[in-house]
Amino acid sequence: MAEMEPERSRNGRAMGGGIGETYPLQRLRRRRPRLLRGSQWTSNGTKAVCAGRAVNRANSAAALLRWACAELAALDDPRAEAEWLLAATLGCRRATLHARLQECPDETALQRLRERVERRGRGEPLAYVLGSAEFWNLDLACDARALVPRPETELLVEWGLECLRGRTAPRVADLGTGSGAIALALARDCPQAFVLGVERDAAALQLAAENRRRYRATNLTLSRGDWLDALRASSFELIVANPPYVAPGDPRLAPEVARFEPHAALFAGADGLAALRAIVVAAPHGLAPAGWLLCEHAPDQASAVRGLMIEAGLSEVSTRPDLAGHPRATGGRSALLREHASPARRATGRGWHHGNGP
Repeated sequence: MAEMEPERSRNGRAMGGGIGETYPLQRLRRRRPRLLRGSQWTSNGTKAVCAGRAVNRANSAAALLRWACAELAALDDPRAEAEWLLAATLGCRRATLHARLQECPDETALQRLRERVERRGRGEPLAYVLGSAEFWNLDLACDARALVPRPETELLVEWGLECLRGRTAPRVADLGTGSGAIALALARDCPQAFVLGVERDAAALQLAAENRRRYRATNLTLSRGDWLDALRASSFELIVANPPYVAPGDPRLAPEVARFEPHAALFAGADGLAALRAIVVAAPHGLAPAGWLLCEHAPDQASAVRGLMIEAGLSEVSTRPDLAGHPRATGGRSALLREHASPARRATGRGWHHGNGP
């Protein structure tokens, strides 16, 4: 689920005539230096880095960076945003962008940059504009089919790996997998685990499948379903969930999130707890003995989620903060013996067949 934060100026500013039919950097052009015949140097002594022609400083990457910063001035960190967009346009990493600033991108690259800056200026999330998002140690495909993976959600991965430590071939379920971020992180960092990613939205599930193929995660299966209904009477040593938990009209939701990210993955009933209630109530029936349930939630929902887990019969219930110090995830453990399970199910401990899914 998305981070809820006070409203800021992340919705961008009015583009006006910033990007139109005439490229704005044309206003900055100076007298074009002449490329000396048979040489890679111009008549004024500057190196020509564009093949076959002199450097046009107005369209150099450095000038484009300055232009993008100006166009994105309404954002919190326009320099960083502009660097990400320019690096993606040049096909390099942001860390190495400084070595490419004297290049002169061709017209195709200029058009791509214009489009990206315009989209970001309208408030579209940076990850959607770039088509990728970093999460844990992964570089995931990212678009409007699913929420942008957030850094605070890495807490579920870190805690989940602690719960799996020392277990042999544990079974893990990620409910509401979205882009597959949590499921992939757990599958890669715990290769002995069998991980099931559950998602009710077909488009989001397809995005998760693309990311699974990108990392060849053969121990990750994807399944379409609604929360624990997709677990098919199985038992899991770990269930993680980052469900919708925003109440409609919550003023803390960032405007660009509300405008561009899928509402089905954001909002959950009048109080934002509808999905969390459904998951916590059903989780004890899907957990193996001494299995863990970990859920992300809004900071002001921590007490309510702890109460739900205690009422559901989970023990060792606790809440952990994210890196910003906000109560972000709550977990609880099932009983060592599952008296509600049938003898046959207790004997096998499983009913889910690991496979490759969609």
